[in-house]
Amino acid sequence: MSLQRWIVKIYSREFYELLRKPVDIERLKPYVEHCKECMAAFIRGLADAEGSVAKDAANLGRIRILNANCRIIRYTAELLKKLEIEAKIYKRTMKRRFTINRRCYKRVLTCVVFHGHT
Repeated sequence: MSLQRWIVKIYSREFYELLRKPVDIERLKPYVEHCKECMAAFIRGLADAEGSVAKDAANLGRIRILNANCRIIRYTAELLKKLEIEAKIYKRTMKRRFTINRRCYKRVLTCVVFHGHT
């Protein structure tokens, strides 16, 4: 099995300013909140990069997004509310290192969890 990899180079000061760290939520809002489809795309991208999907004992689907940046998690919960999706925020402290999507973490993570029937 061969691993395919894409390298994208963008030469744009505006794009750099939009995505530079630390992330400025206020700078992103006009793009993310442009319409419901843009809000959903933002959440979908964040869930793809930082999330997991599981079922609980009641056969409910659960999507969990973990991130060390509490502002991003709070903003994601706000977007979910605007899309009329109920979500809860939990703060988890991990005592040991763990890996998500090949990234190693060893700090406090905040997660937003939303449920739905599957």
